Amino acid sequence: WVNYAKKNGMKVRGHSLFDNVGFPPDIQQGKFSPDQMKAMMESHVKRFVTRYPEIEEWVVVNEPFWAAKGVAGYKPNPFYNAIGLDYVPFAFDLVKKYNSSAKRMLNSPGLESDNPFANFVFDKLEELKAQDRIETVGFETHAVYPLGGSLSNPDPLNFPSEEELISQMNRCGKMGLRTSVTELD
Repeated sequence: WVNYAKKNGMKVRGHSLFDNVGFPPDIQQGKFSPDQMKAMMESHVKRFVTRYPEIEEWVVVNEPFWAAKGVAGYKPNPFYNAIGLDYVPFAFDLVKKYNSSAKRMLNSPGLESDNPFANFVFDKLEELKAQDRIETVGFETHAVYPLGGSLSNPDPLNFPSEEELISQMNRCGKMGLRTSVTELD
């Protein structure tokens, strides 16, 4: 796909280096020390980022946060379980190590309107930006069900207005971050 895109003047976004789903059982259920997990993460990034140096933007971490009962935090996954809060900045540093010109993205749902979850994520984005670890933010824009409904049971009260979406994207712009709508439904 990368060669096809290159031949046809298209850009490719690498998606995603670290997610919270889809692991083989030995990774999902494994008990790894922080050093073991960091070594696995580095091997993974090195393999893909150096294999595709022409990819200009990588979704480094996809959906690392969640909210339940009004409280936002990190989603448990093998990286978080082994390394803790530092796995997100570590992942961003690895991409820079292996392709210093690639733009690094955090992709998240729930950013479309001003809400406690979005505010939590924006705080994390500010930290990453202040540490020169991130350049772009992916808005998943599941506007039909950002924080409560579903495709079969949409919650129109949560549907963000155009003004809300623009305002939230402008929050990123004020931090010096580019935005992309990475998903839309």
